Amino acid sequence: MMRRIITALALAVTLAANCAASASGHVVIIDGDTLKIDGMTIRIVEIDTPETFRSRCENELVLGLKAKERLAQLVRGGADVTYKSTGIDRFGRTLAHVFAGSVNVGEVLMREGLALRYEKGSEAKAAQLKVWCGPPAELPLYAPAEQVVAAQEKPKTESDATVYYPNCAAARAAGATPIRAGETGYSRKLDRDGDGVACE
Repeated sequence: MMRRIITALALAVTLAANCAASASGHVVIIDGDTLKIDGMTIRIVEIDTPETFRSRCENELVLGLKAKERLAQLVRGGADVTYKSTGIDRFGRTLAHVFAGSVNVGEVLMREGLALRYEKGSEAKAAQLKVWCGPPAELPLYAPAEQVVAAQEKPKTESDATVYYPNCAAARAAGATPIRAGETGYSRKLDRDGDGVACE
């Protein structure tokens, strides 16, 4: 009897993770590859779009805003919005393919040049920045060493921080990202979407 109950629960969890869920409620666009549906943060699994918060160059910001606007057009165009979950990422966000009607919005953003296919690793991130911001010589990929030292020596400004980072570039240069709430260096001003994870 117990084995049947456990098996049934496992099957239910598997079905829930793999079925398409309707997004009939309130949709909030966070950026070009992230949105909230009924309060659930969903990261479109197959793409990366330029950052609109803490952008590394002006062109990245411009492109990121275009991607964000296009995502809003797609999911608010009148078609039913659904998503198919593929799991949860390390930040607690639901990873999913998102559809407006039968249209995969991630594929549309890639096809229109507003997103790149998601790839893991720092080398992939550096390659993306080359696409969005030009040659590395023109791009402040990392904060200067003296800026990192200054950031580490600056007095804390929040009760739970022992290290202060003026921006995410400094935190990345120090190898501290992502920073979760309660961890050294976390600051609410670095947490763009208020999900408890800064510089993600």
